[in-house]
Amino acid sequence: MVIIAWHGDGSIFGIFDDDVFGSILSIFITSAVLNFFQASLDVILSYNAWRSLKNTQILRYLLKLTFSAFWVVILPIGYSGSVKNPTGVARFFSNLGGNQGDRSLYYYLVAIYLMPNALSALLFLLPPLRRYMERSNSRVIVFIMWWAQPKLYVGRGMHEDMFSLLKYTLYWMLVLVSKFSFSYYVEILPLVAPTKVIMDMKINIYEWHEFFPNVSHNIGVVIAIWAPIVMVYFMDAQIWYAIYATVIGGIYGAFSHLGEIRTLGMLRSRFYSVPEAFYERLVPMQTEELKEDPSDDSLLRKNIAKFLQVWNEFIYSMRAEDLISNSERDLLLVPYTTSVVSVIQWPPFLLASKIPIALDMAKVFKGKEDADLFKKINNDDYMYSAIMECYQTLKDILLGLLDDEDKR
Repeated sequence: MVIIAWHGDGSIFGIFDDDVFGSILSIFITSAVLNFFQASLDVILSYNAWRSLKNTQILRYLLKLTFSAFWVVILPIGYSGSVKNPTGVARFFSNLGGNQGDRSLYYYLVAIYLMPNALSALLFLLPPLRRYMERSNSRVIVFIMWWAQPKLYVGRGMHEDMFSLLKYTLYWMLVLVSKFSFSYYVEILPLVAPTKVIMDMKINIYEWHEFFPNVSHNIGVVIAIWAPIVMVYFMDAQIWYAIYATVIGGIYGAFSHLGEIRTLGMLRSRFYSVPEAFYERLVPMQTEELKEDPSDDSLLRKNIAKFLQVWNEFIYSMRAEDLISNSERDLLLVPYTTSVVSVIQWPPFLLASKIPIALDMAKVFKGKEDADLFKKINNDDYMYSAIMECYQTLKDILLGLLDDEDKR
């Protein structure tokens, strides 16, 4: 971006200018240097673990370092051979490789250098091909995957579908385009013209000669105005990510109806439908369950039982993280009893005050038959469950206290 802004009028279309394009091609040299730095760190940081590594894994680290060092040398030689009237470092490399005067050699070198990156991009965009290669026992494919990723990689054959990868890629493209556009038009381009003016100013006597001896330009001012921009440039990607994550996450959450349960009353009204949604979306159905009638009460109880086990583990984890107290944990947990209860057992917070309300309803009920009262109570699933669970639990307690003769 600095190269494009420095040449011509700063238009982004200046990239098609021959001199600008030739200067931009030097980014592959920067990439080679960074790859060499990464390979060196891999060797240094994993050195203590070499005793437990296989010889093939050690060989991979050493070959990565060797090839990265090779590209650090060969790419500057190819690039400097295409520079007209090279100076400085470019002249040194041009003397090594000869001055060809065109970029054909450098283009070939870049094409070879980018072949592993092209393969990685292809495998990323085609998950079925990547799954096939990771599971293949072909020697050629095994060698390619050995070079591309180590055996310690645990996600073999477990990749997202193409549509999910497309959404992921488009999201990051949107973030990076916004980041680079802002950086270019707001941070870099406005500073180019003042920097040129400062660099054109000649200095005969420099006051801080101790820090910058024998300088003819005010390089200190250039560093001072560019240093904050460089810092912001490396930080604002996180800001753009936070902005897009908030906006897109909010839109996605609105369409997914996230956060609709805001009160305890809403939670009580929705809790009955949660086990069914949990079972449909997260629990794989067995073959024998596919043959059962979905309206069967036993299947419904089984679905709810599976959910309530996960619910209890969730509550225990909240207590372990000290997010809730012991009393809150006891209200949220689903009780496990050894007695046989004919109804589904729900957490106590859902059944709170249901028994006193049912007693008040029975006191003021003026119907002629008990069936009418039972029908009225049965309209509230939680109240019905609370009454039946209380009745059957008390019955089991009383029967447990009596002898066999008393039971008769």
